[in-house]
Amino acid sequence: MSVCVAGHHKRGVVAAVAGLALLSLAAAAVADGTVSGECRFEKIKGRAGSYIGLYEWNNFLSADAGFADGQSYRCGHEFGGGSYRFTSAAGNYTMYVSQPTFFARPKVVTDVQIIDGQTRTVNPELAIDYSCYVTNDWSWDSPYYQTFVATGTSITRIQWRLAGWNATNIQASVHQDTGGNVTSWPQVGPTKSASPGHGDSWTGYRSGDIPTTPGLTYAIKLTGIGGNFGIMSRVEDGNGYAQGQAYDHNGNPQNRDLNITVFSDNDGTVIPYCKTTSGLGSLSEWQGRGGQTFRATGRSLAAADLWFASDTWDLQMRFKVFENGPGGIQIGPSKKGQGAAQIGDVGLIGCSWAPDEVPLTPGNTYYIETTIAGGAAGYNPYRFDNPVDEYPYGHAYVGDGARPDVDLSMTIMECAQPGPSAEIERSPATFIRSIVRRDDLPDDTFTVRNGGGGLMVYTISDNVNWLSVDPPGGESSGETDPIDIIYDVASLPVGSYTGTITIDAPDATNTPQYVVVHLTVEAPEFAPCDFDEDGDVDQEDFGQFQVCYSGAGIPQNDPTCDGADLHQDGDVDRDDFAKFQQCISGPNVPADSLCAD
Repeated sequence: MSVCVAGHHKRGVVAAVAGLALLSLAAAAVADGTVSGECRFEKIKGRAGSYIGLYEWNNFLSADAGFADGQSYRCGHEFGGGSYRFTSAAGNYTMYVSQPTFFARPKVVTDVQIIDGQTRTVNPELAIDYSCYVTNDWSWDSPYYQTFVATGTSITRIQWRLAGWNATNIQASVHQDTGGNVTSWPQVGPTKSASPGHGDSWTGYRSGDIPTTPGLTYAIKLTGIGGNFGIMSRVEDGNGYAQGQAYDHNGNPQNRDLNITVFSDNDGTVIPYCKTTSGLGSLSEWQGRGGQTFRATGRSLAAADLWFASDTWDLQMRFKVFENGPGGIQIGPSKKGQGAAQIGDVGLIGCSWAPDEVPLTPGNTYYIETTIAGGAAGYNPYRFDNPVDEYPYGHAYVGDGARPDVDLSMTIMECAQPGPSAEIERSPATFIRSIVRRDDLPDDTFTVRNGGGGLMVYTISDNVNWLSVDPPGGESSGETDPIDIIYDVASLPVGSYTGTITIDAPDATNTPQYVVVHLTVEAPEFAPCDFDEDGDVDQEDFGQFQVCYSGAGIPQNDPTCDGADLHQDGDVDRDDFAKFQQCISGPNVPADSLCAD
């Protein structure tokens, strides 16, 4: 599942041109295919396999280059959960999954290939930093903290679910780990609040409001205003969120994770324009064509949606993008979107673009125009009606007329500017170890970390049979991963050895990197059967050997007899006596310390 990855747009244009060519021959010649799946997010972050389906969300399908009309699907209305199903002409598409009145951020999926006569599965998954969407336990306190490790560059939604409350409001804030008690961590970004309730409460943000650094630890702090509250949670049993936990109002760690979900810019998209408060907004005025200007922060447009009222929600709008305002130069292809029902004759309409279909220059102003294309004579767009949502870098238009006092109730997503590339950091790079022949060597540990940007997926291998690594790979967005080196060296002969551990990460600029182990196996100072350690093996040593003789298959566990088990099979018998004879040197004659090898 690709998100804002450069290079997909070219294939999409090729597919679109092919589709247009077929259409020009005969409409019946364009074969259809199907794509279906479930729109969802992980129930517990990092525990793939259990998901929350996005019931009653909207999924909008848009053809690359606009070679086919867009479609919409109300998730779950036929098959339950977050399920959807589209059938359309073969080619490349993007999907846009959105429901702005709900607690989660939207999702764009690119490079969705519909193939003639085939049904393909695509499961759009929302971008999250943390989730524990579980309601099987609860506890009472205020404030409450939940720590997590960031994987994105900005937080855009925070959800929580209460079991009960005395508070009139719940404040949400984000705090960065700087050491010490969690209650002392400094705040990042603004504090926002929401009314308590038994359903999902949430606060929203635009990209950049709460900046985060991948790999660093943060805490969500929930504070009851005028009282305390009980929050749904999950008691830790080893299968919960692995990189954080809850803390009480004094900063004492709790053996639980709170029912909170943190949505973030961790998939290559950013949201510079959106409604951050609940509700649709308020109606503006009837029109057949209008739009909104915005200031770009990313490299290309990814998606847009708009709340509207009309004679019917079942209408089509054409989306176009221009430089500056309505009189500017059009950028990229126009696309036709299909409305999705909300309630009565109110609907949401959305459209998405492949990466770089609509290129943007950060800091420049652009205009998204929506024009009725079928199903109604006009529409009445909703507008922001909460001062918190006021947008300072653009405004609405009705027809070509500017409305500086109006911002449309829209969401605008962009493909983010490319961040720094992944880079392998490992420490230490070298181990120098030495042992005496037949001794064991304790495990070592080195660390692997992504010292650059994005997510680094890596594998680890080695080139010798006397060491292994655990785990053999992983992923890092900046966090440090410990890797164990496990040695098996007791059978190595005397000599010098070198083992090379290779760390390979295809997306890293400096792949591969190596950890080198230099090992020296030294001869023991004394022969293994030189019990009195006087340098020779003589009659006195033979006397001790006789004391240690146990017979075949009878274990010899006396520590003073360690040197007698020359055959290394747990007993002292004829096989060991044969080796003892090899070691006999006589009184005052130095014995070979490797005589039993």
